[in-house]
Amino acid sequence: MVDNFVAHLFSHIEVKKHNTLIDEIDYPGIASTVKGCVECPGLNVYNGKAINSGFKSHNYEVKQFEAVGNLGSFGLGFFNDITVPIYKGRFEIIFIRNNDNNVIYLRKSLKTDGTEDASTLPNEGKIVIKTFCLRVPIIEYNSDAEIMLIKELLDNSYFFQLKNWQCIQHMKVIGKTLHLDITNIYRNVTNPLWAFVVFQTSRSGNQQKDNSEFDHTDVKNLWMEVGGTRYPEEFWDLDFDENLYALAYEAFQDFKTTFFKTDSIPYVDKKGFKAMYPIYSIDLTGQPQNVSNVKSNMLHVDFNKALPDPSGSNEGNICYIVRVSNCLLRYEPDKNKIT
Repeated sequence: MVDNFVAHLFSHIEVKKHNTLIDEIDYPGIASTVKGCVECPGLNVYNGKAINSGFKSHNYEVKQFEAVGNLGSFGLGFFNDITVPIYKGRFEIIFIRNNDNNVIYLRKSLKTDGTEDASTLPNEGKIVIKTFCLRVPIIEYNSDAEIMLIKELLDNSYFFQLKNWQCIQHMKVIGKTLHLDITNIYRNVTNPLWAFVVFQTSRSGNQQKDNSEFDHTDVKNLWMEVGGTRYPEEFWDLDFDENLYALAYEAFQDFKTTFFKTDSIPYVDKKGFKAMYPIYSIDLTGQPQNVSNVKSNMLHVDFNKALPDPSGSNEGNICYIVRVSNCLLRYEPDKNKIT
């Protein structure tokens, strides 16, 4: 099983209340892996919560597995940021699952000389979900408190703020540059707070590759242009082959420092950043808020070496962009209406 295997089981998750869509996430395996890596404190080998939830998988050569975690870990900001109960439930959560290919990693055994033995490659596997439970806390009020609560709820409308995580996929990245206009790809375009960019090389739908990891693709420079302003302003001038990527690793840690006000040990160390989790992190919090929300959003990437065209069943290089933005929900309990 790959790391974060539970999230990789699904391709899309939707959350509805009274038939109104209030949150959703595409490619939750990718988005939640990024989210966990930039938020989790402590090195992964010592992180018991990450292990229990399947974020750091210990399921090797076993047929049964289980995990316990929070819906917010999937990249659903509603369950991550809303800490008070919302009156009159009526929630519907839809989990869409397309295939098993991104959950299983088939590994060859090693010969005595340490090289892989191709004859030991297992057949492709399939995951069967035997039990999938959602645990909801029960909240009880005494009669007087309940009457006062209901009166207050029906006399007012309420506003809830959450971080909205969105993930898009751009296939077949080739050549030495990538210029991608994402202005009209994201839903409900507002001032983004942050953006993350990751690449994968021939991992999607390939059980012979670990789909829970990313590839650095030897990025030289990467920035986002929002409303005509460049973020970050400086050129990174990276070279992974020469182990020159300190600026990208520093930026990787900035999200936790900004939103959690902590400089604790990062979940991913510098070596692991290059080998498994090269997550390019872009701070967009410096945008002027008095400018129109409808802004151009462009991603620019320069590579040290040209990325080749995909061939055969090889899908080549895929770019995922995870954007975090503020979302405001207005709830009118008397009408069961959410805007």
